[in-house]
Amino acid sequence: MLKVFRPHIFIDDQVGHIEGVSGYYPTAHVPFGALNSSAST
Repeated sequence: MLKVFRPHIFIDDQVGHIEGVSGYYPTAHVPFGALNSSAST
């Protein structure tokens, strides 16, 4: 999907999604939601 949209930056709240595309697009992790609650403490 990202190859079609060609984003300027890819932002997601799950690190696993970021790691998969970080070599191709600029990425940012937004620590938000239940899955990231232990990472923010």
